[in-house]
Amino acid sequence: MTKRELTKELVKLNQTIVELKEELNKIKSKDSVDNDSNELIYSQNKLSLDNNTPDNILHILALTDVIPIRCNVAKNTNTNVDTLILLSEDENINVLTHVAENINTPIDILIKLSKHCDWQVRSSVATNNNTPLEILEVLVDDTDYYVRQQVALNPKTTKDILIKLSNDSNKNVKSIAFERLNK
Repeated sequence: MTKRELTKELVKLNQTIVELKEELNKIKSKDSVDNDSNELIYSQNKLSLDNNTPDNILHILALTDVIPIRCNVAKNTNTNVDTLILLSEDENINVLTHVAENINTPIDILIKLSKHCDWQVRSSVATNNNTPLEILEVLVDDTDYYVRQQVALNPKTTKDILIKLSNDSNKNVKSIAFERLNK
């Protein structure tokens, strides 16, 4: 791509960003959702799902009030660290679970989310292949069996942790741990 073509693409991208910001402001100022905003939400949803959407657009989409769009941004593998940090402060459990599952989520955010009061968020941390062993060692003692089950399923889980989980009070956790130990 030539410098001229690249400049044209950047101008188009900036124009799209400005248009999205304007549209988001329109949605926030309206009391009821009309057809135009439905089309905008549809377009934003489509962008938030696309792994080729530039990270700066994903960051703008992360600022929406529409929870499913924030969820899609949180799970998009093209979402950058700054946007994931922003979304890690979200109040919605579904957004937080997707942040916890994203392979790009920084370790310090995984640590924070591993202490969240909701079991769904902690179990999502346990599913992330980038979750450090130290966190898995803490989650192995979680009060919720589903969190412990996800620890048993995590490929990083050590033999020692699996042995501990093979004595778990929950039969599903026990079964998964035994199965993984016998592979």
